[in-house]
Amino acid sequence: MHHEQKSCLLDDYSPSLMSLEHRRALEPTRKALASWLKYSDSGFFHISGKPRSGKTKMIDYIAYSEVARKHLKTWCKTKRLTQTNIFFRRMGDRRETSCESNLQGMLRVILWSLINDKQELTPRLFPRQYDSYPRDFDEDPCVIDDEEVLLAWDRLAKLDDIYTDDKFVLYLDGLNHFKQGFPRMLDHLKQWVLARPLDVKICISSRGEVEFQDSLKSYPGIIMHEVSQADMLWYIRWALLHDDEDYAARYVRNTSPLEREELEQHFLTKVNGSFFLLWSLIGRIKLTFKDMTSRDAIKGFVDDWMQQYEQGTLNDHVDQQLLRESYRDDPPKLPQV
Repeated sequence: MHHEQKSCLLDDYSPSLMSLEHRRALEPTRKALASWLKYSDSGFFHISGKPRSGKTKMIDYIAYSEVARKHLKTWCKTKRLTQTNIFFRRMGDRRETSCESNLQGMLRVILWSLINDKQELTPRLFPRQYDSYPRDFDEDPCVIDDEEVLLAWDRLAKLDDIYTDDKFVLYLDGLNHFKQGFPRMLDHLKQWVLARPLDVKICISSRGEVEFQDSLKSYPGIIMHEVSQADMLWYIRWALLHDDEDYAARYVRNTSPLEREELEQHFLTKVNGSFFLLWSLIGRIKLTFKDMTSRDAIKGFVDDWMQQYEQGTLNDHVDQQLLRESYRDDPPKLPQV
């Protein structure tokens, strides 16, 4: 389901989307995020929260936000912005392999992504392979051992010419899927950031594991489940009243202000703090049931859908993909579609 993500943490306020009380409550968080993007040389922004509180959606939103990109260009000044987005996932029911679940796995993915986004990094990070490996697609794949990966990471931090004309922003989500080695991973990320405080930023998520809290406690950030209710309420109003003018007109015509307020609270109660579920549920309504605009119809659908979700019995292909996404840590057995 690919509908637009919005958040009150960067997008403009509107009286119809947020009360003055919620606005005041979120203003310090909004300022902290905007300041980090535009001005700060503090290398990390840490988004933490309980499972399904919306961390991935928030990082995805910031990574693709035009507002965030405009702020980052202010930070870059005359340099070019290189932005790399990495979302670690477990595919289906498969557990991670040993390579994917350690420091080497993380470094290899980050280095590959950086090179993929900026190919001129290749000879700087892997000079031996670049000079000796034939430029022929028929040749065997180039094999890079673990020691060479660590050397490349060291070069990334130390080579001045990489940063002459460029600054780098890394959005990094899903390290919890690695299940081990957090201290070493964070040490290597901090090695890069501390070596290049004027040229590197990393926006990173966690579930609040103690290793992340200890390592990143001096950096700015967001605790998602502490701000998510106001943000979720903002998102409900934006999605139903502003995203699609035709849908919004029918929704307003078929509901009273009191009924809309009841529906907002019903959404919040049913998803129980999970921004992931809210985003998916509203997307399901907007993409599949565009004529569903009355309070009773929406409320009935929310109740039925959430009951099937909790029972693991959603049988539509899109909903089964949602279940697989939601139950990553303990995936249910689902029939093949």
